[in-house]
Amino acid sequence: MSFRTCPACKASVLEDDAEVCPFCGASMSGKPTPKAAAPAAPAKKPAAAKAGKPAGKPAAKAAAAKASAKRPAAAEESAESGDPFDVDTAAMRKAFPVQPRPKKGYMIRVVCPMCDTPGFISEKQQGKDVKCSNPKCLMPVYTAPEPEKDETEDEAPAANWTTRIFWGVAGTAALAGLITVYMVVFNAEVDETDPLDIPPIVGSTNDDEEDPLLDPNGGGKTPAADTTPPVTPEEIRDQALPEMVKAAQQRDSNRSKPYGRQQAAEAYALVGDLSKARQQVSRLADVGRTVPFYRIAPLVEIARRQRESGDLAGSNATLDKAMAVASFPRVGRQPLDAVGALAAALVVNDRLDEAKELVTGHSAGGTRGTMSALWQGATELKTYNVAIEAMHPYLRQMPGPIWVAVTRTVAREGTVDQAVSWANAAGDVSVRDNSLAAWAGVAAGRGGDEDLQGIEAIAGGASPAARVRIWAAVADAQLLAGQADAAKASLEKADAALAEMAVPQPQPVPGMKAIYQSIGRSNAGLPDPAPSYSAALAAADLAELHQRLEQPETAWERIRTALRFTAGTAPGLSATRALTEQNSDFNRSSTEQQLKSAVGLRDSEVFLAFNRYRRQCEMLNDEAEKRFRFEVQLLRRAVRLGLEDSVWSLVDGQDEVLGTLVAQPYLESTLSGLLSVTAKERGNAELEAAIRSGLAGTSQKTSPSDVIVIGVQRMLGADQFDQIVQILRSYYRTPGHDRYIADREVLIAISKYQDEAGYSATVDLILQLPDPLIREDCLLLASARAGQNRQEDAAWKTLAKLNLPATERVAAYRGLIGGLVAAGAL
Repeated sequence: MSFRTCPACKASVLEDDAEVCPFCGASMSGKPTPKAAAPAAPAKKPAAAKAGKPAGKPAAKAAAAKASAKRPAAAEESAESGDPFDVDTAAMRKAFPVQPRPKKGYMIRVVCPMCDTPGFISEKQQGKDVKCSNPKCLMPVYTAPEPEKDETEDEAPAANWTTRIFWGVAGTAALAGLITVYMVVFNAEVDETDPLDIPPIVGSTNDDEEDPLLDPNGGGKTPAADTTPPVTPEEIRDQALPEMVKAAQQRDSNRSKPYGRQQAAEAYALVGDLSKARQQVSRLADVGRTVPFYRIAPLVEIARRQRESGDLAGSNATLDKAMAVASFPRVGRQPLDAVGALAAALVVNDRLDEAKELVTGHSAGGTRGTMSALWQGATELKTYNVAIEAMHPYLRQMPGPIWVAVTRTVAREGTVDQAVSWANAAGDVSVRDNSLAAWAGVAAGRGGDEDLQGIEAIAGGASPAARVRIWAAVADAQLLAGQADAAKASLEKADAALAEMAVPQPQPVPGMKAIYQSIGRSNAGLPDPAPSYSAALAAADLAELHQRLEQPETAWERIRTALRFTAGTAPGLSATRALTEQNSDFNRSSTEQQLKSAVGLRDSEVFLAFNRYRRQCEMLNDEAEKRFRFEVQLLRRAVRLGLEDSVWSLVDGQDEVLGTLVAQPYLESTLSGLLSVTAKERGNAELEAAIRSGLAGTSQKTSPSDVIVIGVQRMLGADQFDQIVQILRSYYRTPGHDRYIADREVLIAISKYQDEAGYSATVDLILQLPDPLIREDCLLLASARAGQNRQEDAAWKTLAKLNLPATERVAAYRGLIGGLVAAGAL
């Protein structure tokens, strides 16, 4: 590797973001350095030397001992000052290697502060020097975080006691973590104290100081009059931006230098200082060699500013630079955020084909993709409120979440033609219909007559499923805007479009000859399931809206309609399982004879034909598995809507309308655990007893994520925001937990808490969260909302009282500046 070279003395400088040469003091940029201050006056000589008398031997020995004692302190000072060649080789030798993947005994996740590479260590290695698993890391040795003190012992004794008993009996880490979360959520006594009375923590505001954003109608003590003059947006900008750069450079309490540079570059671009934004991107290229995609977000912001000023050629040149570093890891939400931001910028610059190739090659679904879509919606659409984003029906069960996220960004920044063209460019019809709904939701949210006319035109030429989803999205936007009558009218249009759709016949198990002849065809020879899945999602959107209008019977009927559509995609899972079991080696002889007779094979062809037939049956079972998983997610969604009684009747085989149409082994999934936990939480004793009786003799599967979601929602409903931290600590320690589900619930909770308690109290709560990444995300969004709501003076003064780590300080300043820009104050 090559180091930066001083333009004056030509020495190699190890520090990537050094401003001046550590050897000669010259500026690393080649510009003249500021004139140094005059040296201080020399210290007075000792009295003995002043008198001209030499120091005696005892005095010399004392001086030598004193100098020797000072050497370690001097070495420390040298290390802190950033000597590029002061390398602790002993620490390198003693450091424990970080495991790149979790395995038995290594389940504690850590992140290298130099290159942001995640890894896993054992409990014994917490608080000790460890070595990054990335062989290209420039500074691989760092100190792993100390283990956090378990606070549930003092706050929830019943939960800890039960957990310890279970731990001793079961001895299984995953189940122990789940039981801990479950008991904290459901067995701990509800704290009757003031939910805003949060214990003081390091870095929080002083209890004796008043909350500058305390709700005047929320009770509590009256804030003292603030005699200091209000801070203006311009003053915040002029102070925050240099502070962000300074924080990005510091070594101590800095989780990630690349993150700091990235946020500083974005902030400079947001305020229109493109020169300094490019300078920060250049520094980011030096310190973030292992995370090149970090440069994409600030480059996209620079390109946006250039496009808005009329410099389309310059904007495209900047996007070319972003495309050059478009290399993304397959883990984490941030890479998907970068993919979405870059793809949207390409579409708005009329480079749709490049955007399509980018998203197709670097997309992701599941909870990771969903969390990225919610984050992009909150930041790109400038709501900065994940609670609002999570309410949109079309953002649930997304078949292509990044495609949908790009559509929403283009709908805000580009033209109608650009957004609709991007939506229609999706290869999967279910992604296409979902994207059209997302576009309609953004357009309807603006509420203009021109937007509604455009929606009418697009919906008129769309497929029936797309038309249902478009009008459902419009109704959702109107409900959020308080326009109930308009929402009901839009919902009627969506219901009418759904009634026009033909429901397919249930898909039976094909015969032996049909299965054999389908070898080589897509979807195991079955029809393309995407149109039926899209129709099912459209019906589910309507179910959610009818439930919000307090029409549960109609809502459940829409869920039934959704299940009728999915029944036409593949046979039931129980039937395909039985088919694959018939093809075992134990039954091979009889199956070969049946296949020979059905297909008309020669004896020499039977052996190979049987193997191909068995493989095709397995592919058919895979399609049935897809249908089963889709239906489980659909029914889980219905449970969360409050339709748990109807879902249980269906699962228990007692739904009189559907009958055996969807006879599936639902109790084998986590749906059984969700039903049980939901019945307990909602106080439905009759349902709880029915579920217990129905599950007799079978094992109940409960997902830790279900417990955390219901627990957080319970604490929100009871205004017990501080207890959310307790269950999160337990959940993050549960092996195999889905962090994206936890992140989503935390961001939703923080958004709601800020609405009730104000910015200062929200920051105090954020600083108690157990994960540094989610703390940074929450600080960014909460600060952005404060700026957008023109509460920048109180927010700035709140942050001034805190001693935040570098990355958290950067996140807060970045959010505040972004909110002020969104409000038009900068």
